Amino acid sequence: MKHTDIKELFAAPSFGTDVTVCGWVRTSRDSKNVAFLELNDGTSLKHLQIVLDKAEGKDFPADALKLGTSLKVQGKLVEGREGVPEINAEEITVLGSCPAEYPLQKKRHTLEFLRTMPHLRGRTNTFNAVLRVRSVLAAAIHQYFQERNYVYVNTPLITGSDCEGAGEMFQVTTIGYSDE
Repeated sequence: MKHTDIKELFAAPSFGTDVTVCGWVRTSRDSKNVAFLELNDGTSLKHLQIVLDKAEGKDFPADALKLGTSLKVQGKLVEGREGVPEINAEEITVLGSCPAEYPLQKKRHTLEFLRTMPHLRGRTNTFNAVLRVRSVLAAAIHQYFQERNYVYVNTPLITGSDCEGAGEMFQVTTIGYSDE
């Protein structure tokens, strides 16, 4: 079954249908008869709640409850509290397990801490929101200029930094250049 973006489930939920979603575990709560996961695939700032009913005798992977684990969840889309969609899981597949020392935990992280892990910043709510705003602004700017027949040209960056001798390849100056 083709997976559905979490954003689409919040925008136009069709309760009672079977759906498949993929994403990362953002939080998990476990008890004797039921477990709850919050899953996010990056398409929405909201997390989708996944309900694992252990009383039905279904066997779910132990890694599924670890924070940061990548999952594929198949189940029925139901109406949760206040009309918010959630999934009653029927099958869970672990796409990628996450080590116990995964640095992004439920607690709030400082921007200084996140700067040390640029590859994981996009999974945080703060950077997720910033990147969404940046994307919408860039699209609006490009649309504005495209509608006025401008051509976008990705020009090379000219900098004063000399990295690995690259600055010796050419000289940029405002005064007349001579060979001498």
